[in-house]
Amino acid sequence: MLCELVQVCSVLETSEPANAGDHARFMGRCVYLIIGDVTMVRGIRVGIGLHIGVLVTVTLAGPTTLPKLSEQSRACVECHKDSNPGIHRQWGSSLHYRANVGCYECHKANENDVDAFEHFDTYIATIVSPKDCAQCHPHETAEFAASHHSKAARILGSLDNRLAEVVEGNNKFVTEGFPQGNSAAAVTGCWQCHGSQVKVLEDGRLDPATWPNTGIGRINPDGSEGS
Repeated sequence: MLCELVQVCSVLETSEPANAGDHARFMGRCVYLIIGDVTMVRGIRVGIGLHIGVLVTVTLAGPTTLPKLSEQSRACVECHKDSNPGIHRQWGSSLHYRANVGCYECHKANENDVDAFEHFDTYIATIVSPKDCAQCHPHETAEFAASHHSKAARILGSLDNRLAEVVEGNNKFVTEGFPQGNSAAAVTGCWQCHGSQVKVLEDGRLDPATWPNTGIGRINPDGSEGS
């Protein structure tokens, strides 16, 4: 049985079995332990939740499911299930999978995006940034953007980061985007938690000193902060 801890950030409609026919409306933030699978009813996520010791039927806030997996994402899956089985399995166990949200829905890009590249006649981007997430999750994205965490990479190049960038003194981590080199302690240390400023090379590739990176305040090519 799957259990999922959910924080619901909008109005919830619940019915309490202890008071048959009586409906309660909860405002604000409530935390529910969702017991069993979350199901979709007319595009709305519904689950059985536990709140203050009482079982309730919870209508979860959030984006609705897509009616089916898009043709673009189906094409991605057919190839990447063999070439990247780990990523395919990870997606297959996610809530995105249950909602028919696939590779293309998150990685699609416009031709003029700074990090876009053409892949089998479709423009995509490697990085899924907060701006991409905001298409379906505007509340969560706005909440994160207003947090101190989203600004974690602003320490890069500052006096606070002098220890790794200057005092440590090693600049042997040379890449195409940084011909003068970087400190390996910064690239593999500070940047991995605080986030890097991702640099797009002239040919569209991402500089390996700055990507892959999952630092919480990563500065993305589209200007957004966060990962």
